[in-house]
Amino acid sequence: MKFILYTLAIIILGYLGHTFLPWWSIVIVAALVGLFTDYSGIRAFSLGFLGVALLWGVYATFVNFQNEGIIASRLGELFGGMSPTIMLLITTLLGGFLGGLGTLTGNQGRKLFSGAKK
Repeated sequence: MKFILYTLAIIILGYLGHTFLPWWSIVIVAALVGLFTDYSGIRAFSLGFLGVALLWGVYATFVNFQNEGIIASRLGELFGGMSPTIMLLITTLLGGFLGGLGTLTGNQGRKLFSGAKK
């Protein structure tokens, strides 16, 4: 249950952060959520990966439908003829990886400064 709440916190705070801050603010949001978790490394990484991948994947798909796929198809052409679907998948995976690293950093920082031996 806590895993779902932390994931929702990353999604909501990340969305609010993207409204006012640059794209890399999602890493800071994930790290701040990671500070409050006491999970193992792989579980902390998967928490951030899932939260940001859902946020960026859904948002990129929403924007893609709004502009009728023009941006994704043009970016796909720029990167060697990739399809718009592949571009959305790359966006989702890149966001998930950044979120996972952010949450892992926050989680490990908490353990470092609290003296926990996990």
